[in-house]
Amino acid sequence: PESPITAVLDDPALNRTLWPALPALQWSIPGITAKPGAEILLIGKGALTGPIAAVCRYGAGRVIWLGSDETWRWRDRLGDRVHQAFWLQAVRWGVGSRLRGQDPRLQAAIDRLLVEPSGTVELRARARAADGSPLPGAPRASLIAINDHGQPIQASEQTLALQPVVDADGIYHAAISGLPEGHWQVTVSSDDPLLAGLREVRELVVRHRGSAEGIELASDPANLTHLAAAGGFRSASLLDARALVHDLAQGLKPTLIPTRTTWSLWNGYGALIVVVSLLVGEWLWRKRSGLP
Repeated sequence: PESPITAVLDDPALNRTLWPALPALQWSIPGITAKPGAEILLIGKGALTGPIAAVCRYGAGRVIWLGSDETWRWRDRLGDRVHQAFWLQAVRWGVGSRLRGQDPRLQAAIDRLLVEPSGTVELRARARAADGSPLPGAPRASLIAINDHGQPIQASEQTLALQPVVDADGIYHAAISGLPEGHWQVTVSSDDPLLAGLREVRELVVRHRGSAEGIELASDPANLTHLAAAGGFRSASLLDARALVHDLAQGLKPTLIPTRTTWSLWNGYGALIVVVSLLVGEWLWRKRSGLP
């Protein structure tokens, strides 16, 4: 599957032809082979036969390895289109699966919010006691499709089997793949009595890749809810827009604002015309009457 780090173009087929056509790198670290479990993203060409970029998991974190310091060559004749996109998406990939939650005892994350029907999304979850120690057993995770009205489609509900992450005590993960196009909702909870009533919800959009700008950057419901609550406000998704507008309308109160308009006699041409007409009339009357 295509990596979100190297997905520079919207069309996957064009994206696969883009990388071999970029200006060649002149140097890379020789004699490097990828360790088991690592995913090679870019391989050198010509005299450079080793991996140029690779990623892997290490415990609860993510690692990206670059075997060359010449990625600046990708700017030749192309500007920042490829070079900037590669580095920005690498940073997003690195921090994209950070565990978050309204309560630190139950946290969850998905590494992508937009995925193609053939793509795979990783769900991570962690349940722990108030003192930070991991709770026994894996959290419970489920997946359900959401219709255009924001209502769950019960027949689509699936249970996700969370497995422990190696070298990351208390963290569990599951791969989500093979989903049809649509809007999906991932819910994480725990059967432990200490976490009764807690749950984390993440939204996932499955569709053929269009422009990911704005979706990948902006949508973080848990973080937006936290930021809004800190300022005494409220965040909502597009599915809640109608209810949000209704609530805002209920809180509106009509206010009468008195206004006063002042008209000055000398602010318009009318007064000038009247004065000039009177002066001309007086002059004509004096001429006819023989007055000086």
